[in-house]
Amino acid sequence: MLGTGASEQKPAVLASTPNNHSTLCSSVPCSGLPNTRVLSNGRLLLRESFRRSIGDMFRSGPARSLARSTLRTTSRVNPKTLRYASQSSQVVNTRNARLVKPASLALTAYRPLSTSVQRHATYDHIDKKHEEAVAKGKLEPHPEEVSEESSVHQVFHEKGVPDTEKDEDMLAGVYSDLATIRDTFKLNEVPREALVVGMAGIIPYVATSLSTVYLAWDINHAAMDGHGFLLSGQTAELLLHILEPLQVGYGAVIISFLGAIHWGFEWAKYHGTKGYARYAIGVVAPAVAWPTLLLPVEYALIAQFSAFTFLYFADSRAVIRGWAPQWYSTYRFVLTFIVGASIVISLIGRGQIADKISRLPSPADRIKQIRDSQAEQLAEEERARQSRIVAEDEEEDEEEDEDPTSRPTYSTSQLNEYLQSIQQPAHSAKSSSPNLEYLTTLQKYHLATYPFENLSIHYSPTQTVSLDLDVLYEKFVCKRRGGYCMEQNAFFGTILRSIGYEVTNVGARVSDAVNGGPGIRYEPWSHMVNIITISARKYMVDVGFGGNGATAPLPLEENTVHSRISLGEMRLVTSALPEHTDRAQRLWIYQVRSTPQDAWSPIYSFTETEFFPQDYEMMNFYTSNSKKCFFTYAIVAAKMVMEDGKLVGSVTMFNGEAKKRVGNEVVETRTCRSEKERLEVLRGWFGIVLAEEEERGIRGAVTELKG
Repeated sequence: MLGTGASEQKPAVLASTPNNHSTLCSSVPCSGLPNTRVLSNGRLLLRESFRRSIGDMFRSGPARSLARSTLRTTSRVNPKTLRYASQSSQVVNTRNARLVKPASLALTAYRPLSTSVQRHATYDHIDKKHEEAVAKGKLEPHPEEVSEESSVHQVFHEKGVPDTEKDEDMLAGVYSDLATIRDTFKLNEVPREALVVGMAGIIPYVATSLSTVYLAWDINHAAMDGHGFLLSGQTAELLLHILEPLQVGYGAVIISFLGAIHWGFEWAKYHGTKGYARYAIGVVAPAVAWPTLLLPVEYALIAQFSAFTFLYFADSRAVIRGWAPQWYSTYRFVLTFIVGASIVISLIGRGQIADKISRLPSPADRIKQIRDSQAEQLAEEERARQSRIVAEDEEEDEEEDEDPTSRPTYSTSQLNEYLQSIQQPAHSAKSSSPNLEYLTTLQKYHLATYPFENLSIHYSPTQTVSLDLDVLYEKFVCKRRGGYCMEQNAFFGTILRSIGYEVTNVGARVSDAVNGGPGIRYEPWSHMVNIITISARKYMVDVGFGGNGATAPLPLEENTVHSRISLGEMRLVTSALPEHTDRAQRLWIYQVRSTPQDAWSPIYSFTETEFFPQDYEMMNFYTSNSKKCFFTYAIVAAKMVMEDGKLVGSVTMFNGEAKKRVGNEVVETRTCRSEKERLEVLRGWFGIVLAEEEERGIRGAVTELKG
C-alpha cells in the first residue's frame, strides 16, 4: 500500500515475470522502514534496528552472500542512476524476476542486487502523515504466524516471506557437462545403419588395443613372477608382434575409408558438387595412412592418431559448409574418440614393456636390410664373376696345352635325360652301342620330338642364338624347345659323341632352289651337318633343316636313292657348284624329290672338310643378325609326325601360315592373324610353350602379327 507521497512519483518500471510477460510491478510501501533513508550522494545507509542480533544474521550463508553483493553493487552505483531509481514508484518483488530492459532501470545493470534492497529503498522525502498514522496504530498479535522459522529471516526480508535465494550448487557446471557428454554419445540423430556399420568397423581396432594391454600385462607378470597369467612371456611377446602390423594396417584401412566417404558424398552430389576440394580429402587420407606401415609401431600409432584428428577437423568443417549431414560431425567425434582412446591405451601398454621385449624390424628396416643385402649380393656376384674369369683364363691356358682335337661331351645323367625325352631307353654299352640301326632310331625320334624353329631370334628379350652346349641342353631337354640348323646339329652331334659315335662337324651352303630359285646359286656357309663314321663308312646326318631335311643317315655314296616320307626320295651326288671357276672341285649335294616322276631339286651342298667351333660362331652371327638372311625377317618351324614308330608326315609354319601334311598331301591349314592365334598353334601343333618375357620379345618386330 502506497503513502500519499507515492502517488506523485514517476511511472512504474516495466519488469518481466517468470512467464516472460511484461507487467507492472506492485507498489511497495516505504513506510515500513521508518529508520531507513537514502543519502543525497546515492549511497544507501541502513539504520534499521534488528530484532535479532547481528551475529545471528550473519551466521547464515545467504545473508553473508547478500551483504557482499550489496556492498559490491552500491559501491558501483552511479548517483544519477540511484536518484532515478529512488523516484520509481514501483520496484521488482517477484520470485526469480528478470529485467527485460536494463536501460529502463539502470540499477539492474549492476547485478547482483538483492530484490529485498530494492523493496526497502525509500524515497528522498518522509511521508509524515503516514508515519503518524502508523505510530497511532495498535500492533495486533498473530500467533498463527509464529513458528520456528518465522522469527529467523534474512536481512531485508519481510517476516513470513520465504527466502527466494538459495545456495549456489557448485557442481551444477559438472552436471551440465556430463549431460552434454551423455547426449552426445546417445547419437540419437545418427541413422541406425551408419551407427551399426561404424561401430562394427572399429570393434577389431578396439580388440587389438585391449589385446595389446593384456599381453603387456602378461609380459610384465612373467617378468616379475617368472611366468605369465595365462600365457608364457615368449608366447605373449610373439602374439604382440603379430598384433603390431594388424593394428597399424587396420588403422590405415579405417583412415582410407573415412577419406573415401567424401568421394561418396561427391558422387551422390550431396549439396551439389564441390569438385577437387572434396576429392582432396579422399586422396590425402590414404596418402597419409599407408606410409605409416613403414614406421616403427609407436610412431605409426602416433601418426595415425594425428591423421584421425585431422580428419575429424576436416569432417567438422565439411558439416559446417554443408558438405555432409548435420549428424556426421557428432558421429565422427564419437568414432575419433573411441579410436583415439584405443591408440592411447595401446601406447600406454607398450610403454610399460618397452624394456622387456625385443623389437622386430619395421618395414623400413626390412627395406634397408634388403638394400644392404642386394649390395652385398652384387659385390659377391662381382667377386664370383672375377673368379670365374680368372678360372676361365686358366682353363683356356690349360686347353692350349691339351689335345686340340678333343670335343666336349654330355654326362651320363644328361644323356639319359635326353634319351628319356625322346622316349628311348637309358644309355648302356649293350643296348646303345654306336651302330647304324641305333643311329637311325635316334635321328627319327629326335626329328619327331624337337622341332626345327628360329623363334629365339624373334620371341626373346635378347633376340640372340647361343651355341653354348649347356645352353642348348637346357633349351632342348629342360624347356622342350627346338632350334635352327646349327643349334640342332651342334646339340645332336654332341649327344652322338657322348654315346661313342665318331662325329665330324662340317659346313654347308644352301641352294636358292629352297626358296623357289633355279638352283644355280648357293648361299654363304650358313648351314651345319654332321658326318658320322661307323666301321670306316661315313654317313651324312642332318636333323636341322626342317621339312626338306634328311630323315635317316645317308651314306656318302653317289646316286644312291633313299626313301623319305611316303613317295618322297632323297640322294647324294657330287659335283662342282655352278659358281665354281675351278670345275674340278667337288662338293656333296643333297637332293630331294616328292615323287619318282619329279625332277631332283638341290637343297644344299656340303664338304667333308671339318669346321671348327669358332667357324660356327661366325656363321651363327650371320644367320641370326644379317638382314640378308631370311631367318631374321621370317618365322619358320617344322616338326616330323610319327605314327607306330614311322615318320608319316610333318607340320610346318611360315610366318602366320601353318600346315599339316600326311605324306605329300596337306590335310589341315591354319592362318594366324594375331600373336595369340600363332602362339596357340605353336603350343598345339609343335608343343612349344613360350615364357611371358619371350612372348613380349616380338613386340615391335617386323614379324609381329598385329591383327
